[in-house]
Amino acid sequence: MIDRKDIEVKKTNLGDVELKTRYENKIFRMYYSHVDMQNSTEIDSAVAHFVNHILKYWEILNLTLENNKVTISEDKAIENYFISRIFAQGGENDNERRFLDIYYLARKELDINYTITDDTISVFTDSTCFINIIPYKEINRKELLNKRLAIIRTAKANKISISYKNKTKDIIFNNRDKYKDDIRLSRKLYKELKSRWEYIRDIRGLHVGTRDDKYLEDTVEIMWEFEALRYRDKPIGIINSVTSRIDELYESMVVQGNRNYAKIYL
Repeated sequence: MIDRKDIEVKKTNLGDVELKTRYENKIFRMYYSHVDMQNSTEIDSAVAHFVNHILKYWEILNLTLENNKVTISEDKAIENYFISRIFAQGGENDNERRFLDIYYLARKELDINYTITDDTISVFTDSTCFINIIPYKEINRKELLNKRLAIIRTAKANKISISYKNKTKDIIFNNRDKYKDDIRLSRKLYKELKSRWEYIRDIRGLHVGTRDDKYLEDTVEIMWEFEALRYRDKPIGIINSVTSRIDELYESMVVQGNRNYAKIYL
């Protein structure tokens, strides 16, 4: 049981009264209006209310974890102040997070469209897209430089002015090592995302109230790490931008024979 002497009662800077105690290695706090705490009887009533919520919290938590399933309906469970905070703010520890996941997985499963292959990961409902990515194609540096050289030769042969202020050659060489590192990382992240989404599709499912799905939250964090690799200031984004410009000029000038250029920029 909780000893009354272990409960701290103090007035806050906002004028409310805070009740605080540590029980079973967890700190519990509740706040009451000072107008309801004017005498010892009202304080004792608040303390009893506080203790009741703490004990009920442990009863619901332990019962759920021991049975590994929902034994008290979610609507009933969140009548407890501390249980409701788990749903509102997420779990503070592994047991609370496991508790939240048990309730989350017991909810209705969403109707999801899954496409999960080595070439694409696309997961969506009629109203929400959870992920839509493809692997980053590694650009062959030698082929890219050869295309650049072909453009230069074509331009010179046709007296088309060339500006090198975009420094495409320097960009290709200066980002070479970091680009390869990021491509390797992107492949690792894509493989991990593929595995996690297969697990969601085949085992967990996605359920109503996905905000409570910590596994999904962690998966989305990996997706953002993957997506960030193609930002314009990152090697993959930089090389993709240079490649797009060189491919455009190569297709127009070398493949199609277009000579309608006063100046090109490389």
